[in-house]
Amino acid sequence: MIITCQPEPEEKIIDKRILPKKEIKTENIEDNINIFKDSLYKVIGVGDGDTYDILVNKTKVRLRMNAIDAPERGMPYYQVSKKHLSELIFKKMVKVEVIETDRYDRKIVNTYLDTLDISAEMLKSGMAWHYKKYNQNKTYAQFEIDAKINKRGLWHDKSPIAPWEIRKIRRSGQSTKDLFE
Repeated sequence: MIITCQPEPEEKIIDKRILPKKEIKTENIEDNINIFKDSLYKVIGVGDGDTYDILVNKTKVRLRMNAIDAPERGMPYYQVSKKHLSELIFKKMVKVEVIETDRYDRKIVNTYLDTLDISAEMLKSGMAWHYKKYNQNKTYAQFEIDAKINKRGLWHDKSPIAPWEIRKIRRSGQSTKDLFE
């Protein structure tokens, strides 16, 4: 499935500006989101503290934020992290920069609200871990360290368990229920 944006000879008047008319075919828009890299997208849903949905040509697209890993459902701070991300971006227009596609076919993106780096904000507030396995940004690492030192967000817990550790335990068939009581 392919998205094409081809100017047509005729022009279209929008808000008293004359813009070239474009034909947009929305076949598998997720594979081609970079074609819209200079556009803003409305956030229509927040899945958790590192995943959200945008609207692209009336199509819902699920995005995974780059550089961070937020608490999973059932973990301490899951709801708090999700709420914080919602307060930052829900129903707002964001700019996304696609970094890659993960093994689950999700787009991994940098997210900006105006010039505000949303991954950085989640780290500074202690609402997510820096996902060092996939991102070696030293500034992000420092944001996590500062949040730990100041016991912000999930770092208020004595020994928070990273989401990748929880996923590893769950994949082995063990229950994680007793870890959070």
